[in-house]
Amino acid sequence: MDSVTGPRQPQFRPPRRTGGSGGGAPGPAGPPGPAGVGVPPGGTTGQVLEKHSGTDFDTMWATVSGGGGASVSVSPTPPPAPVQGDLWWRNDPDGTLYLYYDDGNSKQFVPATPTTKGDPGPAGAAGATGPPGTTGPAGPKGDTGAAGTPGTPGATGPQGATGATGATGPQGPAGADSTVPGPAGATGPQGATGAQGPKGDTGAQGLPGATGPTGATGPAGADSTVPGPAGATGAQGPKGDTGAQGTAGATGAQGPQGNPGADGATGPQGPTGATGATGPAGPATFAAIGTTAPASPTVGQLWWRSDTGRMMIFYNDGTSSQWVPTSPV
Repeated sequence: MDSVTGPRQPQFRPPRRTGGSGGGAPGPAGPPGPAGVGVPPGGTTGQVLEKHSGTDFDTMWATVSGGGGASVSVSPTPPPAPVQGDLWWRNDPDGTLYLYYDDGNSKQFVPATPTTKGDPGPAGAAGATGPPGTTGPAGPKGDTGAAGTPGTPGATGPQGATGATGATGPQGPAGADSTVPGPAGATGPQGATGAQGPKGDTGAQGLPGATGPTGATGPAGADSTVPGPAGATGAQGPKGDTGAQGTAGATGAQGPQGNPGADGATGPQGPTGATGATGPAGPATFAAIGTTAPASPTVGQLWWRSDTGRMMIFYNDGTSSQWVPTSPV
């Protein structure tokens, strides 16, 4: 049961702001307005104010009859020193009529008209969604949960297709020439000496062959800075019979000096063939090695100058003889 046991606190309504938000100085006071309707004058103790007609503000003081002499008080707060059966009409803020009632344990004002609950009405239409509220501050970080049990491993996926072969990268720069000589090859075994063949008859002197065309000059190779190892000296073969002196052939034109070709791989040692007839004496075919030129050289003799790594040949140009490089500089 609802009850009111004491005076209701008055509501505070702030004054309505009619100016802007700039907070300017208040203007001068306006003239007094006309008097309001208010409460009609007159009336006596115990009378109540009631509507006289349906017209606005048409009220009058009236005496409440019956009720065992109970009085009706009209005010926003309960009347002082009420007695059993007194009525109080709370005109502000809700216009509710209360009855002072003693239930045997306590005394209080209770609503004179019980509130009955009617049947639920039909559901109203859904209202429009209001604008989203502002995001509240982030809450504190919760404790870390316990680790879950490991999941079952998934099945292995199919093998992906092989990707296309990437383009070949650019050619890297050529490495620097090595300055370290390679190891000397092993000396092949000495072949067995063949049997002495019978001396053949001396053949007729052949005609001199035509001079072949001069070959094109090959590109100059880079000069080596590392001397090659000296080859092992072969065994002295038997002296052959002295052949007949042939006629001197015509001297061919001096061809241009070609570039030395790359050294081929050393082949296996073949068996020693039969000794042929001794040809005419030619220039020395071995190359002397040292930092100084060999003494008493012959035309065509070779000299490998070990301090510069350059091969020289002793050459007569028709006016003088001197050592010249075998490869043009």
